[in-house]
Amino acid sequence: MSYAEASRVAIDAFVAQGVKGIVIAGTGDGTIHMSLQQAAIDAVKQGVAIVRSSRVPSSVEDLVDETAIQALAAQIATTRQIYASSNSSNPAAITVSTKLEFKGQPFHQESNIYGLVTLQTPSIRRSSTENGSSSLSRVPIDLICVVDQSASMSGAKMILLKQTLMYITEQLTDLDRLAIISFDNHAYDRSHGLKRMNENNKRKLNMVINDDIEDGFSTYIGCGLEMGVEMFRRRQTKNPISALFLLTDGQDDEVHDYSHVIRRLPEDVVCHTFGYGSDHEADLLVQLTEQGNGGTFTYIVSSKNCFTLLETFLQDSTQCLCHSQVSVRYVDPKSGRTLTTIPVPFHLIRASNLSSEHLRVSYTIDLQRNRIETALALKRAMTEQNYSRSLALLKNQVENIKTSVSARDPFCQQLIKDLEHRYPTERDYRSAHYNAYMQHATERGTYSTATNSSSQIYESVHQQNQRARYQRKYT
Repeated sequence: MSYAEASRVAIDAFVAQGVKGIVIAGTGDGTIHMSLQQAAIDAVKQGVAIVRSSRVPSSVEDLVDETAIQALAAQIATTRQIYASSNSSNPAAITVSTKLEFKGQPFHQESNIYGLVTLQTPSIRRSSTENGSSSLSRVPIDLICVVDQSASMSGAKMILLKQTLMYITEQLTDLDRLAIISFDNHAYDRSHGLKRMNENNKRKLNMVINDDIEDGFSTYIGCGLEMGVEMFRRRQTKNPISALFLLTDGQDDEVHDYSHVIRRLPEDVVCHTFGYGSDHEADLLVQLTEQGNGGTFTYIVSSKNCFTLLETFLQDSTQCLCHSQVSVRYVDPKSGRTLTTIPVPFHLIRASNLSSEHLRVSYTIDLQRNRIETALALKRAMTEQNYSRSLALLKNQVENIKTSVSARDPFCQQLIKDLEHRYPTERDYRSAHYNAYMQHATERGTYSTATNSSSQIYESVHQQNQRARYQRKYT
């Protein structure tokens, strides 16, 4: 039988006794602990038949609508053609702009100068809706929600978790596919595979959410993760975008390293984690996102920030700081061609006599430097286990911001306010700042508490629209 920290001793003993076959009682749809898995592999090599039993009916995947996907691809291709015709000298869909830290530097002085490179993709728009308005389109998604139903999620956390799942199912379209896997010390395939989100399947999943997902026993996050990863690996068809959402307080009964599980996540699937309650284990959830193909971590405080979940992995643009010129070359996913953007030079004047205007630090780049250095300071502070030293790291960053060119900027003032905020407990401190670190480091907005509102600057148009729709309906 598979369970947390299961040992291979029993399987090895059966093999040594010369048995011809072994039935393993797996968790969920047959998931077994990694130690049992290796023992089973070794047993098969010695001629022993291995059968894994399941606690749930077989998963049946709803296949993606290939016709609709092709129609959407044609729409995107048309948009690119329009874009290319208006930019005939540069058919690449990505545009580039550059900016240097200084306009000029003395020609005899060796300088380490920062440059800002902004990459921007064009928006794809649907045709006008019935009321005459147009909205930003998105491609269909495959989403697997791995949700914690252990005893530690009882009460307010469970209520909030169910509200989250209900909101997710409501927002998905009939081209999207959703699977829900719940876990305590076992995993349960609640949706029985990836399901198209038509009205019938939405009703079925809402019943499951309300009636079947209840706080259970001890916690083993690994069994839920394993089932979610394997469902992605075994799917027969794919939507263009895929994500795994882990919704939990992260309170495993025992300390585990899930690196071996998350490494099996397909490269085209991004893992996003969501921490419930002020007592959630943020360090584990952040680690999973960093290992899970660059996902995000969000601290779920109330139902008011549920609307951010579906927008965390649909972003339009990226900014980065660099020290040298950049040549942007990429492979177009539609045509397979390698495209190169028009070279955009950095302009820097080298002269012996320069005006103060040429030597003035760029306000825009100084803002970005404060953002990046704040993200790095937050990461160091969260890694530092000594609470006093962790606080000192953030205090030092506050002083750096205060002496910078852009110190009086509203964004920098908000950074200072957020970094100086004093939390009632160390757990609250780390939960909030882990969330802020991920947003400042990636410029991807998830959800910001009142004590970490500086990250609201990263909220995308999609998230703003989601927020407005949510507020109109629920407030």
